[in-house]
Amino acid sequence: MNFDRLRTVSQLADSGLQQEATLLSLIPEENGAFKRFVELVGTDVNFTEFKYRVNDLNDAKVLYSVEVSGPDDLQTCISRLRESGIVTENLTEDVTTQIHLRHMVGGTGAIQHERLYKVEIPERAGALDNFLNYISPRWTITMTHYRSDGGRMGQVLFGVQVQPDDLVSFEECIDGTGYAFTDMTDNTAFHILYGSPTSPTDND
Repeated sequence: MNFDRLRTVSQLADSGLQQEATLLSLIPEENGAFKRFVELVGTDVNFTEFKYRVNDLNDAKVLYSVEVSGPDDLQTCISRLRESGIVTENLTEDVTTQIHLRHMVGGTGAIQHERLYKVEIPERAGALDNFLNYISPRWTITMTHYRSDGGRMGQVLFGVQVQPDDLVSFEECIDGTGYAFTDMTDNTAFHILYGSPTSPTDND
């Protein structure tokens, strides 16, 4: 156990106890909209994390965490935002958001056939390089995130371009590394924050 691991445990514990909530809101990209959004969340609410990124000329994405006193307090906040026309999603219990996406900066891209995977890679010298040897240069890696928490296995999240008719070969290749992996392509938070304009079904 080290400080990095304690920080991750603390974040997940706060979420589990519903003392901290992670939310995603879409607000109009216009003068005064940001101030109005903060007021709707609550001037007495403590923001514990905040990421704001302009999506296009029409709206901006806000990924943020706030302290709450319980589920009722959280639902009141979400309802207030939605009733005011601000699309808001509760990502508090989405593990991928808590471990990876909340720490990343980016936006939607025009990457066709992009897929998202979570891979467990041993925390030892050469392990990541070994994994990449199986993937590159045949497939293009489009994004990646890794944060050590001091455990034996590191959780690596990465995006990759894979043509639909090449998917079986790609997953056989990952399986050959001996590392456990999970296809996270259908993760809602990923599509809202970083996904391509087309849906997975459009790409397949």
